[in-house]
Amino acid sequence: MAHFAAVPPRGEFVLVVEGAAEVSEKSSPEEALAYCRKLLDEGFSLSDAARRAAEVTGQPKNTLYKLLIGEES
Repeated sequence: MAHFAAVPPRGEFVLVVEGAAEVSEKSSPEEALAYCRKLLDEGFSLSDAARRAAEVTGQPKNTLYKLLIGEES
């Protein structure tokens, strides 16, 4: 705080409160897809839903995205 009191901050700052939780057990593709659907219902785009679900479930993002695209057709 003393540093920024003397030198005004410039640009953007990122504050990391907590790191991502470790995936203790990989979810099944069906569970991951269900999570994707939940994210879509919350307003996430297909890409963002697949990315977030991959982070949480341990399933590959590309696989989840392809499954979502197949559902949209």
